Amino acid sequence: MEIFNSAEDLRVVIRTPSAELIDTRAIQLEGEDTLGRFTLRGKGDPVLAALVPSELRLLKRDGSEIHVTVSWGSLIAVGQQVRIVVNDAQVRHLAPLRLAV
Repeated sequence: MEIFNSAEDLRVVIRTPSAELIDTRAIQLEGEDTLGRFTLRGKGDPVLAALVPSELRLLKRDGSEIHVTVSWGSLIAVGQQVRIVVNDAQVRHLAPLRLAV
């Protein structure tokens, strides 16, 4: 998985060992595991400690979500870029919830 900042949002590219590729504009990225929690919300926000394995949740503007369960990987920061190298992961895409009125 690669995560890098743009002027407005986070552009997230997820690469899994199966070569599945998801490219999306995310407004929020969260991850959590036994070591703590981190949140990225656009340019300039801090990146906290490496949290792998972790459950990542990407929220898109249309309300849909992408969930990534990372069972093996590492998080590194290179200047303005944050890269999550995923060795093993499961990816689920959830459509936005629509309420009947």
